[in-house]
Amino acid sequence: MFTNMPAGQQYTILASVTLAVVFVGLWLYNRREKRRERADAIGDLMLKWELTWTAELFRMYSRGDYSGLVHKTKEVIQAVRTDAVIVEKLFDCACKVAKWCVENAPEKATKLREILAEKATTAKK
Repeated sequence: MFTNMPAGQQYTILASVTLAVVFVGLWLYNRREKRRERADAIGDLMLKWELTWTAELFRMYSRGDYSGLVHKTKEVIQAVRTDAVIVEKLFDCACKVAKWCVENAPEKATKLREILAEKATTAKK
């Protein structure tokens, strides 16, 4: 196919294909690194909120520890097989969000109080 082409054209095609492969490889690498940086930032945020299970998952992904990620995911799935554990984790998360609302967003805290007061009055009936 390329044997009938002059050597200059063959070198030009080879150089173009090489540059294209290098640029696509760098683009894919940078996408992966940005994804890992975002996962690390989310892991930091999860640690700030004391959500250690999910923080560990994001941190393992950001470090490229895929086998650890699989084992941790399996551990989390086995731990939350009962409704009681899921409710406990969600309740813990809801308490942290409510605390944050009280400290940083008074209008949201007021709305939470209204919802809880409304549910408390309907529960008594």
